[in-house]
Amino acid sequence: MTLVSIVGDFYSNVLPLFYHFKDEITNHIIIYDDYKQDTMQAKKIIKGSKNFIKKYKLPITTYTKQIDEDSYSKLEKLSEYILDFQVQGESVVVNITDGLAAITFALINKLEPHGIKFLSYDRFDNTYTALHPNGMTTPLKVASINIEDHFLLKNVKIKGRTVEANAHKHEQEIKSFFQKYEGERTLYNGNNSFIKKTPVGFLFELYVYNLVKQLNYDDIALGVKVEDNHNGDAFENEFDILVMKNNHLHMIECKSRDDFEQNSVSSFIYKLDSVRTTLDEDANMLFLTRDSVYDPFMDGIVKNSISPYHRANARRVFLRGSPVGRVERFLRDVDSIFSLDSEDIDELAPAEKLPITDSLKQKKIINEHFQKLSGVKADFFNKTALGKFLNYKMAYMTNKKVKQMMENSEVQLLLKKINRMKDDAEMQIIYNYFTINIQK
Repeated sequence: MTLVSIVGDFYSNVLPLFYHFKDEITNHIIIYDDYKQDTMQAKKIIKGSKNFIKKYKLPITTYTKQIDEDSYSKLEKLSEYILDFQVQGESVVVNITDGLAAITFALINKLEPHGIKFLSYDRFDNTYTALHPNGMTTPLKVASINIEDHFLLKNVKIKGRTVEANAHKHEQEIKSFFQKYEGERTLYNGNNSFIKKTPVGFLFELYVYNLVKQLNYDDIALGVKVEDNHNGDAFENEFDILVMKNNHLHMIECKSRDDFEQNSVSSFIYKLDSVRTTLDEDANMLFLTRDSVYDPFMDGIVKNSISPYHRANARRVFLRGSPVGRVERFLRDVDSIFSLDSEDIDELAPAEKLPITDSLKQKKIINEHFQKLSGVKADFFNKTALGKFLNYKMAYMTNKKVKQMMENSEVQLLLKKINRMKDDAEMQIIYNYFTINIQK
């Protein structure tokens, strides 16, 4: 087969079909306009596809043709050039998905009467159809490129990649560190040396990776460092977690900070949006912190329609808080944002049972629990009273019940959460933690 690829605006319209037919192709003709931007993009595709051919030792010969799409006579000569491959006994297929209007029109007009096939790729459904005078064929699925080959075909060099072995080996301890100890090093009383010596930020990446790896992706990678080149300038980027689905490469950025500073949101948007060309033109990006508010929109924190959060969503950069305590919600969110179509999320993360949603009732239940546990009739949501419990050695030296209660690390963490609570929007999160870790 001779595959003709017309380079236009998107890598993702050209590379998937080349990858899909790689075992059938003997000749690959890459056509591009003489416009400067098209030429630069074509050169990356040409070099990347040649490196791919070399890696897999494929018997494919690459041909390149730069043309002026505004010259019909040159388009006629291009048609004759392509027909020569059919004369040599090759079946010829033209991918017109990203072709400019003049090129597409000229090639169809000249080549279709000779039995040349034309393919159109739907990059959103990851399917292709063959076009003919009476219509088109039923869409067929296109093979998904793995992450390493995706970068290779785009002529982006992988400089390093985190080995996932530690994520798998210490999975349960990492899960416990965040779900039981909220990622607080001072509260951790386990004996796992990996947890003790590894930076919390990296542990957070591993925790998120272990959650996402359960979903219906095509490929996933942890800690990928790449070098890209534009206009002769090389630059590096590092991605915490990459997820490939239907030939779209998506990204998750994990930050161990506790919350978003609103004045920093714009810089996040700019930083993440600037790497979209390196990743994928249609990439979605999920930015996680350890904020107790998971979704600024759904949880009612952001109400200003012109806030940076709205601008982030418009650019497909999704800002979220910590998945700890709301794993099902997080997995459903990832599945939706990355269009993974996972079927077993209910089994992976059963919904947390939170029958009480009214904040006043939640406060009452928690208060009654600690009053009974400590024997002290106090309002644990009163900052002054709570301060005494957080410093129980000074305030309640003779109260053994309080001392025993406050020596429990989970209780300490919950009360610190209550003490830091900003408003009732966080009450559901605190009550969730209470029902899972404290109330028996």
